[in-house]
Amino acid sequence: MEERLRWSGSVRGIVYVRIERRLGGNGEASFRWARYLEGPVCWIRAPERADRRAFIKAVAAALTRLISFQPKAPCPGDPPEWLVEGITEELLAVGGPELIPQPGDISTKLGGSWSAVKGGLREWRLSDSWAAVALSIRERGLLSFKKLSFPAPKDLQGERGLHYGRCARLFLWELTRLPNGYRRLAAFIRALPWRLNWQVAFLETYRPLFQSYLDVEKWWALGAHRFLHSAGLGWVSAKTALERLRDALTITLEIRENSKAPPRRKRVPLREALTQLNPAQTRAVILDAARRLNALRAESPPQVAQLIARYRNALLGYLHAQSTAPSGPARNFASWQARLALRNTLSALDALDVARQALESRANANELAQAGAGR
Repeated sequence: MEERLRWSGSVRGIVYVRIERRLGGNGEASFRWARYLEGPVCWIRAPERADRRAFIKAVAAALTRLISFQPKAPCPGDPPEWLVEGITEELLAVGGPELIPQPGDISTKLGGSWSAVKGGLREWRLSDSWAAVALSIRERGLLSFKKLSFPAPKDLQGERGLHYGRCARLFLWELTRLPNGYRRLAAFIRALPWRLNWQVAFLETYRPLFQSYLDVEKWWALGAHRFLHSAGLGWVSAKTALERLRDALTITLEIRENSKAPPRRKRVPLREALTQLNPAQTRAVILDAARRLNALRAESPPQVAQLIARYRNALLGYLHAQSTAPSGPARNFASWQARLALRNTLSALDALDVARQALESRANANELAQAGAGR
């Protein structure tokens, strides 16, 4: 980070990491810090099995404090949440599953004997992490600069927290792509302890490029749009996506009137097929449908992508219920459980069909309105 920010001064401070077994189980790491003349002192406290992302976020918070510290500065220099979250996601992307990937030996058979192959660092493809960013934005929508600046506590938890972190990473990356991007970012971090809040430091640092927060919003929306399309991840229109969704929810079955009749192909709704197929056939059909829905979700606008995700979750939930049904003496209970799971799945699909039809009506109305406006 120092090298990218073209840091000229030294980094001062101490970071203490305390792993406490007595906390037990999985948990989140906590972070606190204090200012001293010699530099900041940071404490990271975590249980033995801490949540990996929470621990790395605490590390990112400590790094930010150390880099921004200046002894004579009058203010604490609290960094914006998007800066810490963006650095956290960047560390996760660069480090992959571990903050520091560890080498390991691999046993393999060479010719007729077993040998040990010395392992190197595990490879982690950054394109995978950026694809996750694009998919998150597509499903949940792009967070505005205002929402990045003032997140509610619930926006930093669970799936919403992951989405916030991914948007923050993209925002941080877009800042570095500005003219003298890393130098400006370094100047912004240096300015934090000299201003009462980071918003003032941000506008002063980026004043040649942004005259107001509205300018930042426009630039941010344009940058995110460019990111999606430059990666080949731009989405189709809502009407086209819904037409493809309707097609993905229909499958082709081979039907025989009797054992001697030739097979006849028939297109039926996926909902109907679930009531006619045996468990093995159902599994194959659902897995194929889930694969097609996942591919379609990647090219659909946010509202349609969310609907597609709900369809996919309903189908995979039914598949999971089938796979966990008891066997043996409890098969009567299993049969009842399977019927209940099917009934619940069909009800969920019916509700999703209603939502899909509402979106189709809205997409058709928008298309007619645009056609009328173009005349």
